[in-house]
Amino acid sequence: MVTGLLSIDLVILLCWQFYDPLQRITENFPLETPPKSSADDIKISPELEHCESRNNNIWYEV
Repeated sequence: MVTGLLSIDLVILLCWQFYDPLQRITENFPLETPPKSSADDIKISPELEHCESRNNNIWYEV
């Protein structure tokens, strides 16, 4: 029983990876000045990194 369920899961994950693979996306935001910085040449470069595919909603429902 467990082997059968793992096999089904493996087939779904392989199809997902083949047809619509995840891609790493990085969003860059404007430079920010830290709230308590003593030097004027310090800036923070915020980035948001996440993985997504074209059909995330379809795969999440499976």
